[in-house]
Amino acid sequence: MIKKFKIKPKKTFQIVKWTYFIIGLILSFSLTIFFFTNGSLKDLIFNNYLIILFPLIIPLSFSFIGLYYFTFYEDHGIVSVHCRCVGLGKFFKSLNKELEIPKEKIENYEIKKTFFSIKKLLKLNYVVNKRNYSKVFNVSMLSSKELSRMLDLLKTPKSAI
Repeated sequence: MIKKFKIKPKKTFQIVKWTYFIIGLILSFSLTIFFFTNGSLKDLIFNNYLIILFPLIIPLSFSFIGLYYFTFYEDHGIVSVHCRCVGLGKFFKSLNKELEIPKEKIENYEIKKTFFSIKKLLKLNYVVNKRNYSKVFNVSMLSSKELSRMLDLLKTPKSAI
């Protein structure tokens, strides 16, 4: 019997969703105070608007450092990898990457760590029609257990699955 393997971030993605929700709540609360008060609080916010806009830097920096939703499927010898940028993926399609390929076409892979090992990149090298290609996926949101499980699936021989 052939098994289907699926690897995706579980706990990390929930933390990210709550972080974005809290940032949105803070910004909407600040804007509500700004529009519905006539006194000194409105002047205080208007004079210090950069402090209110500061939380917007967090989602933008997460997008560039490595806030990508990553899924890895192994089904009947077909490897399917999807990587979607959480913050800016809806606006810039070039930040979203996909790959579906038979496992025997994958030649090798490499994990590269940057930004003090916060950003982790998976580089898959594969051959299609006698030409070498490579794609890089951001796997920063995977826990170390999920990452090691994915690497084990990539290491296993094609006939063992």
